[in-house]
This record gives sequence, C-alpha cells and structure tokens, in this order.
Amino acid sequence: MSVIDIHCHIWRYGLDISEAYAAWRANLLSEQGERCWREPSRTWRKEDFHITYEDCIENMDKNGVDKTVIEGFHYRIPSSPKDKWIIVKNDYLAEAQNKYPDRLIGFASVDPLGGKQSVQEIDRAVNELGLKGIGEFAPSYVGLALDDPILDPIYKKCEELARERGIPMSIHTGFCWYPWSPLEKQDPALLWHVLEKFPGLKIKVDHAGQGGTWDHALHLALAWPNVYLDFTILSMTYSPFQIMGFLQHAKAVGILNRCCWGTDYPDVDRKDDLDMYRKFSAESKKLSREPVLTEEDIKAFLGGNAENFLELK
Repeated sequence: MSVIDIHCHIWRYGLDISEAYAAWRANLLSEQGERCWREPSRTWRKEDFHITYEDCIENMDKNGVDKTVIEGFHYRIPSSPKDKWIIVKNDYLAEAQNKYPDRLIGFASVDPLGGKQSVQEIDRAVNELGLKGIGEFAPSYVGLALDDPILDPIYKKCEELARERGIPMSIHTGFCWYPWSPLEKQDPALLWHVLEKFPGLKIKVDHAGQGGTWDHALHLALAWPNVYLDFTILSMTYSPFQIMGFLQHAKAVGILNRCCWGTDYPDVDRKDDLDMYRKFSAESKKLSREPVLTEEDIKAFLGGNAENFLELK
C-alpha cells in the first residue's frame, strides 16, 4: 500500500512567497521556539521558505513517501496586502505535477476574495492545466468565515467539478497563528451550512478541526459521506496520545476509512510524523484502550484512504 502525504506545500522565495511574509513567518516561529528541521541547531530564517518541487521529491525519497498532494496557497495579510503574501502560481503547480506525474498531485490556488475571477481560474487550473483538485482553500486567512456567502460562486464551481469529474476540494479549518483569523471563522461546523447549499462537494477538512474543534470535524464527516478528514500538522498543538485518541474515536464511529495522513511540509518533518503514527498500533494495544488500532488501520491511514479520496485506484 502506498504512503501518501495528502497535504504539503511548495513555494519559491521571492516569487510565490514574499520576502516580507517569509521574514514575518520566520520571526513568528523563532518566537515560538520552533527549530528548523533542516538544521535543528537553529531557528527558521526567511530563506528557509524557498521550497521547490525538487526539494519536496528529495524529502519524499528520504522518508519513503510514494505520492504527495502539493496544495496551492493564495492569501494576503489584510493589514498589508501589497507585500505580505503567499500566492503559489497554478502554472508552477502544474509544472511540478507534469515533471513528476506519478509522484506529485497538484491542487489549485484559489483567491477567496476573487469572485468571478477565481471561478475562471479554477476552470483554467483544472481544464487547461490539468490540476487534480482545489485548495488549500483558506477563507479565514483573509478574515472570512467558511460559510460567508461571498464564497458561494467558488463553492458552486467546485461542486460542479466534483459532480462531473470527482474533483476534490481541500479546505483549511480549525486554527492558524494569524490574529485576524479567529477560531470561530475556521470551525469545520460551518461547512455544514456550505454542504446544505452545495451537497455535491467533495471535501477534505484540513487539520481535522484543529483548535479544539475535533468533535465538530468528526460529526461533520459522520453526517456527510463526501467529507474526509486530514490530520495535517496536529502534532504542533496536540500530544501523540491525543492524536491517537482521535484516530480511535474515528474508528469507533466508523469513519477511520475517511481519515488521511498529511504533514503540511515544509512546516513539519515527515520522518518524525511517520514515526509517531507507526507507533500507534503497538501503543493502543499496550494501553488496552478500545478500539485498538491495527497495523492495517495505520497503513490505510498513511495511504490507502488517500487513494480512495483521490480516486487513484
């Protein structure tokens, strides 16, 4: 069974990611005491945010990852829209996917504030560039709630593509460090309202409702069979014991087959993340905590479930 990282990013410093944003982000991570996993002896520098698809492939090979979803990113910091931004070009994502068609799966960048222009770009990204999904769609990064009506044209287009071609949508939920993105605007429960309007959407709930909203993410997936949960970057704010409990909870209610592993690379070192999840089968047995996570469960979580979501089989 393949190992698939269902959520990572690539961006070129000075092109897709601005120098001002990279400096701001590096300072934020340094203040939090985060070490740069490339060189653990130091904290992050702005130049560390130059991550090409070649870097991504090298890291995949190093850690035994067969395929990766490279997600787009499009947002500007509201207080400084001209210089603090990340806008990953869809043409670059398509270039990466075309260079490594058996390894990289490209999802399109979408501007949440773009309206008709964003709808047109989604059409171009999928029908002309050949990208396989939409996202990481992050309305909260520009101060919008997930169910803001201004987003309806984008959701409508994505529903159309999901119904016609099975194109999935990856949506940021739960938590981020940006002070203009309050938790209530990122709550996955808001996607219930979106799905009522657009029930044909095929959604991946990014970060599985991080930020204290795990129960909301789980119950959303329980009610909507077209919703998958992405466990990306949970290790930054939850302990391994808590994350293992989330997987056991998902198994108990019958949705573990719609839970997928992701890292948010380059923010998280794939090796540490894989090592943590691969211990969960033995740890859950040792603790005698039901339901026990089997090795087959973990293998499916690390790749098989993503194959189903991405319709790779």
